Amino acid sequence: MVLQHNITSLLVAFTIGMLMPCTMGSSSSQGTEAVNDFSGLHWGYAMRDTDELPPALWGKLYPACAGKRQSPIAINSREPRQLDLLLRPLELLFYDQMPIAGNWTLIDNGHSVQISGQFGKRPPSLRIRRGNLRTTYVLTQLHFHWGRSDAMGSEHVIDGKRYPIEVHFVHRKETITDDEASKDPMGLAVVAVIFEKSSAGSREMPNPQMEALANAVRLIKTLNVPVTVRTPELRLSKLIPDDPAYFQYLGSLTTPPCAESVVWNVMKTPLKVTEQQLKAFRALVSRDSSTDREVADNYRPLQSLSGRAIHYHPKAFGSHDRRHNPMEALSNAVRQTKSPNFPVTIKIPNLCLSDLLADAPTYFRYLRLLTTPPCAESLVWSVRMKSVKVTEHQLYSKRQEKVEWKVRA
Repeated sequence: MVLQHNITSLLVAFTIGMLMPCTMGSSSSQGTEAVNDFSGLHWGYAMRDTDELPPALWGKLYPACAGKRQSPIAINSREPRQLDLLLRPLELLFYDQMPIAGNWTLIDNGHSVQISGQFGKRPPSLRIRRGNLRTTYVLTQLHFHWGRSDAMGSEHVIDGKRYPIEVHFVHRKETITDDEASKDPMGLAVVAVIFEKSSAGSREMPNPQMEALANAVRLIKTLNVPVTVRTPELRLSKLIPDDPAYFQYLGSLTTPPCAESVVWNVMKTPLKVTEQQLKAFRALVSRDSSTDREVADNYRPLQSLSGRAIHYHPKAFGSHDRRHNPMEALSNAVRQTKSPNFPVTIKIPNLCLSDLLADAPTYFRYLRLLTTPPCAESLVWSVRMKSVKVTEHQLYSKRQEKVEWKVRA
């Protein structure tokens, strides 16, 4: 993943061997010193370029790259312990908005294609919140990772599969700077979306958002020279799957300096990309005054999970599954109340009050009174239009308790 300004770049790499000194005898120490002098190298992904530091050695120049909270990682969607009952859906704000004059800026930074836009106060910048994020984050840029073949390219691996391309939407806490975000353990929030190639002969319409991006990428000619493209058809909201299921974990930037400051949100469901759209990215060549270098396989190798937790928010909790139903937790609590006006303190670790609200935000609002004496006329009522499911078993626990209380009274 790439961050603007000081943290701009992208990732990926081939498997590499260890560099060994080739000198012998009294000169061996000098040979080792020469091999270990990485100060003149720029980081990269492959061994074939002698002026690039491969991923296995990034930690020599950037110590954080050898840390215990590094990204990307492999994700197993079938791991039951990942299911998090308290993890809420991500909320993307203003993702249908266009930048000023509909202009997007693309740049080949030598490691990826980075895309950004300037947003005024109206419309505001694109934002993200909820999903266990403690504040609101603002979008700074998005960029891509891809491979030369359809079997490689994505940074994250889901259920043992790599996809041909992955996009990262990079967000920063709206109240801090990029530099401050890189030092904050949760300074950045990145949404990762994977893409799978459409089947040969498929009658599916090409993703128009990826089509617009592929056409824009074809206009890039020179390394580090921004290209401004007006693409009114581009809506970033259409680059996010409709399925809200995602995995969340604490990780890092996937390129040097590998700052461990990222809350990763990896969408589970892939979107579609065509062969022609992939070719636009694979044909990208970084050109400057002295070299032409192909940009491809720009993904970092998988990093160790090192005991970190992965939290999974599924598409929806089934009402038949009592373990994952908030009303079940409440009904179990009600069964432990034995007398009226006698408080009982109960620990309910699986209960989040927001789970009791219907996902649909539509509601009625009116001014009225309390529904019990003294019936004070001091309330603003907000009544949700959509109901929440409850089972007969859950209702029975409440009805039974009311009968017992009346008998005791």
